[in-house]
Amino acid sequence: MPPSSVTQRLQPVFDQVNEAIRQRLGSDVSFVSEVSQYILLSGGKRLRPALFVLSARLCGYEAGRELAISPAFEFLHAATLLHDDVVDGADTRRGKKAAHHVYGNPGVILVGDFLLAQSMALGAETGMLAFTETMARAVSRMAEGEVLQLLHARDPGITEADYETVIHRKTGVLIESACYLGAVIADAPEERAEALGRFGRLIGMAFQIIDDTLDYTGTEAEFGKPVGHDLDEGKITLPLIRTLAAARPDHRRELEDLIGRDRRTPEEFARVKELIQLYRGLEQSMARAVEAVAEAKQALAVFPDVQERRDLADLGDYIVTRRK
Repeated sequence: MPPSSVTQRLQPVFDQVNEAIRQRLGSDVSFVSEVSQYILLSGGKRLRPALFVLSARLCGYEAGRELAISPAFEFLHAATLLHDDVVDGADTRRGKKAAHHVYGNPGVILVGDFLLAQSMALGAETGMLAFTETMARAVSRMAEGEVLQLLHARDPGITEADYETVIHRKTGVLIESACYLGAVIADAPEERAEALGRFGRLIGMAFQIIDDTLDYTGTEAEFGKPVGHDLDEGKITLPLIRTLAAARPDHRRELEDLIGRDRRTPEEFARVKELIQLYRGLEQSMARAVEAVAEAKQALAVFPDVQERRDLADLGDYIVTRRK
């Protein structure tokens, strides 16, 4: 199936999620509404709320509130983007100026807090303690992921296991929670909730790995932010980890030197990409993402072969073929 087919097929779901987001964006403080709209209505894949909706429907949820609750996952995601861009000093997000360059750091951080609170309030509206507890754990894990990423900055000794821990807590845990909570709201058996959680965890891993490869292969026009920015922030991601592990000693020393610098010239960044290419760091990373998606789809075997299961599986395939 072409990668765009599933997104076209699911466009009605994305449109309904977008409408639910618009309905919940209001605040009587106009600045809060303005910044929230800037980050939430400027694009975005709506992957997390869509996964929640599809997971709930796969588990037979019939109460009809999955769309109303789904913005919780996009609000939480947007809150992390606002905070992360301040921490990272990002210049752009989704092809335009990062919000903190438009509205200032203090205001953006506080609006991020507002969106986080809105997310938790939506979770509380379910009236299910397990739902709010899972969301709270996700928030904690995501914060830990950002801290771990800071601690590993410019560390050429970071292991692949360390990296997978970081990306699970930073990215995967919210996708895992969206899928798992789709089963929770449907009051599905724990076996099915765990299966959807595993599916989400694995496609979350694949999603971040693809993001990390695009930082070396994409263009700013495609990616919505400058390529090479991860390295400028000191992030040692899977393409580099695989390259460092395979490189001969002189190339490893050269790469460690380039990694350790605060900034690189365009020629130096080109050399980093050349070494990654030489040792097939990108190919190996892509293969790991494909492997994770294959494992994720296996987790769906406990469900009947219905349209929602096929939609989830196809979204996994879309993740490893996307260019933004």
